[in-house]
Amino acid sequence: MVAQVWVVAPSTDAANRVAGFIAPIGDAIALVSAAVADYNFPPQPVIVFDVDLQDPAVIKLVREALRRMTDPISIFCVNEKNRQQAVQTNALGAAAVITRPINPDRLVRTIRDCLPVRRGPSRAAARPAPVAPAPKVDPKDPSQSVSIGSGVLTHFFEGMASGRAVNGSVVTNAVTAIQASIDVVGLDQWLEDVRRYHTGTFQHCLLVTGISAAFARRLGLDDKARAALTTAAILHDIGKAKIPLQILDKAGKLTEAEFHIMKRHAAAGAAYLESHKVVSPDIIAMVRHHHEQLDGSGYPDGLTGAQISPLTRMLTIADVFAALIEVRNYKLPLTAEKAYGLLQEMARAGKLDTTLVAAFAPVAKEITVAAAGALQRKAF
Repeated sequence: MVAQVWVVAPSTDAANRVAGFIAPIGDAIALVSAAVADYNFPPQPVIVFDVDLQDPAVIKLVREALRRMTDPISIFCVNEKNRQQAVQTNALGAAAVITRPINPDRLVRTIRDCLPVRRGPSRAAARPAPVAPAPKVDPKDPSQSVSIGSGVLTHFFEGMASGRAVNGSVVTNAVTAIQASIDVVGLDQWLEDVRRYHTGTFQHCLLVTGISAAFARRLGLDDKARAALTTAAILHDIGKAKIPLQILDKAGKLTEAEFHIMKRHAAAGAAYLESHKVVSPDIIAMVRHHHEQLDGSGYPDGLTGAQISPLTRMLTIADVFAALIEVRNYKLPLTAEKAYGLLQEMARAGKLDTTLVAAFAPVAKEITVAAAGALQRKAF
């Protein structure tokens, strides 16, 4: 049981509603947002914030309140698929994030899981790693490892945007959880959970991560190589934190000038990882070169043939395939069959590794995609 949990929301009714979810594990104290400024919290309070994180006044109120507390364990509720809010929670030092509408069981589980993560070290001592994955993850519940993966992305995107140092151990924990879950529930079910809760860049990064983990397993890579590929996959697009949102989220084809800016993300992400020494040089190289193609037509370095490592070639295949099957606001996803056909065309054109594309076929066969608004089974 948790002794006490505080719930902060814009109104008493809203706070009481969320507080009711917490009753099974402890006493829930409902507070309106305005009361936080003068409330005297005990050390290490567990607080659920269900507030508007797009309101600058609310953000300032929460930030100042947290600064006055001793080792707070803060859990934030955010709108589904809202990257701006997710990044803001990380800047506020969130222990965990859950999406609205709030699922009572997930909220209770999140509170329980956060306790061993944030107890002990002071808030200051925990820097520069404010995001910490839950130490216990049920591989049969893909939503848990998906949530951890999303937290890692938030952590690194915010760190990339601000230049702040990040903790590489959170990636290691996430990769372990993701691989274990895919091994238990299968790639298709894991990707379905990704599609349910994420969109845009986060959806793409998580799709590439899951596909890469499954691809590595299919090829029988050893644990070290599989972990390296999966780590590179989850981090491969963090450089997009430096790309203007009007380009990143544009609902249509980029202009030549916009695409020139977009292409900077691969080198930018690698440079950030190199400067903070949080992953190995091999992983950094994969992040930098995931858009290279065997015929030299890729970027940022125009590498050819043997200059591109086997793991990087695998990451490129996963990246291209994920982009083809994912849901975007300006295009319908391709079926897995059609997406795989395009991979084969690129291999025949000398852009992708022919042997690896052939080896990828069983992975593609595992996947269903949302087509015309409905899940449709691939027709292999």
